[in-house]
Amino acid sequence: MLTSLTPEFFERFALLFTATLVLVFMATTAADALVVRLQRNRAARRQVTPPQGPAPQPRIPAGRF
Repeated sequence: MLTSLTPEFFERFALLFTATLVLVFMATTAADALVVRLQRNRAARRQVTPPQGPAPQPRIPAGRF
């Protein structure tokens, strides 16, 4: 016995599909904002220490010039 999909089914499907897309978009945006925020906080916490001692001399390869 064949059953046909009613217009009510398509309306409900479209509504649930749209709601799911919106929720996924919102969750993705929130997660991305959280990751960016954490990365910025880590970068701000890093302490930049000046190099101590003389600067290293560039290495000259032996052999070919």
